[in-house]
Amino acid sequence: MKLKQKVLLFVGLLGGLVLALGTLQAKPVQAAEQVAVPTQDVNLLTINNYDSTLTSISGNGLNATAQTVPGLSVWQITKVMPVMPTMLFGAPYYKYAHNGYQVGTNLWLDDIKTMVLPVGTAAKMPVNAGDVNGFNQPLVATVANAKVVGIWRDHAFKTAVQTVAAGDKYAITGYYYDSSNGLWFDLGDNQWIPSYYVSTSLQTQKAYTDWLATQK
Repeated sequence: MKLKQKVLLFVGLLGGLVLALGTLQAKPVQAAEQVAVPTQDVNLLTINNYDSTLTSISGNGLNATAQTVPGLSVWQITKVMPVMPTMLFGAPYYKYAHNGYQVGTNLWLDDIKTMVLPVGTAAKMPVNAGDVNGFNQPLVATVANAKVVGIWRDHAFKTAVQTVAAGDKYAITGYYYDSSNGLWFDLGDNQWIPSYYVSTSLQTQKAYTDWLATQK
């Protein structure tokens, strides 16, 4: 059976959270909640003059820390903070966010480079899919393993379907995460691959289309 929607993306490898003074792992998610998953390596954000009673903030109040989290790491969301995007031209991308996702004490991920997924339920697109992040179109992934990788009829290693090769590129048609089986992507026709065989930098459909135009 052929996989559908084969496309191009960057390469990468899943890792731990790298900080200036060491390594910190994302918290395991066990509750039936939603989780935040960066689509590429990003810096954690903080809110100026943060107060736990805040119910919304301005994008101008968001600032990047030196703490970097890897793409496709999974983070438990403890609070969603509505953000009023900045009106300033040329500001850092995260100041144009519409929501911030709290993953630690005054540590946040933005909704521009972070997708939100349900826990224990397959989804055709991220919960926060929209024009602000391009997640309302299929995200594009590449197989990043050095060898041939098996793909599965499910997201629990129960029924093998076929194999894909390193460097193969696909549009993601479904997402699944739980604490037992981890993060999986449907590459089309209910054929699933675990995220640790996929580049940690996913690409939006628009970014892929823009790149493709340069290759002609």
